[in-house]
Amino acid sequence: MKKLLLFSFLLMLLNGCEEQPYSPSIHISGVENPWEPPYSPKAVYWKNGESSQLSNSDNHSAALSLYVTENDIYIGGYEYNNLGKRVAKYWKNGSEVMLTNGQNNAVVNSIFIVGDNVYTAGYEEYSFIYSTAKYWKNGIEHTLGDLSNHSKASAIFVSGDDVYVAGFESSSMYNIMKYWKNGVGINLTTGSSPAQVHAISVSDKGDVYVVGSEKAGATYIAKVWKNGNEMILSNPAYDSDAKGIFVQGEDIYIVGEENSVAKCWKNGSSISLPGQGARAFSVFVHNGDIYITGEVMGIATYWVNGAQRTIKNTNNSYTTGTGIWVQ
Repeated sequence: MKKLLLFSFLLMLLNGCEEQPYSPSIHISGVENPWEPPYSPKAVYWKNGESSQLSNSDNHSAALSLYVTENDIYIGGYEYNNLGKRVAKYWKNGSEVMLTNGQNNAVVNSIFIVGDNVYTAGYEEYSFIYSTAKYWKNGIEHTLGDLSNHSKASAIFVSGDDVYVAGFESSSMYNIMKYWKNGVGINLTTGSSPAQVHAISVSDKGDVYVVGSEKAGATYIAKVWKNGNEMILSNPAYDSDAKGIFVQGEDIYIVGEENSVAKCWKNGSSISLPGQGARAFSVFVHNGDIYITGEVMGIATYWVNGAQRTIKNTNNSYTTGTGIWVQ
């Protein structure tokens, strides 16, 4: 009897020591837009599907990008002040850090962290038709491009001592898509047709990737530029756009839309993501799994290896995911 009890105890002990299944934490930034008064969009952050509003005010705000370190969560975006101006800012663990004084409209579109250094990129407006692309390092602004031109920055990536910022600068015809490396501009388009860029990444080998789209005839065509050389991602017969990129080793993951269908391209080969009217904005790869966020019919959504998962909507709002990070 004693041997039986001892065996049972050892069996229970061994079962208790079994390794538990690993469950990653999924962080998503986004916007929550109420369907009811006061109809003011709010910057929001979800961790494993549970939402937290970043602002305590009733003013319009948005969370457009995030970066997660071992201990801290950084989210970039903007919030309107009481003068009706957008203030460029980021939130660190929920506490705001303002980057502009609120006299002009300004936005943070992208955020990147290296050690204790916080890099953000966006723009500040100086009139209804004129803005200047900028990035901030630890709150100190750096102006990009020719100050006589209209420009905006949409994304930032830091590799070693080099700072890469994607955006555009105006020309005599259409805006010229470009990226700046340490403040020096490199053109991606000629300005002969409308175009847009949304994200930038740099590989371990130093290859620079920028994603967006350019119009040909009546159709926008999703593209990736590698070291300034363009590659078409989509069927030119349909409108398409590339919104987010993640580079891991030799593999290039890009997300966006084609013909109103959310897409993920891996090394140029595409798969369609489920969900009618879906849009995909950001992608992250963790332990071989592909995580993508965006929205489906006005509801924030993420996909894991193509499987759709809706984020719980508790506030009767239109929601969208803008950035994703998994750890």
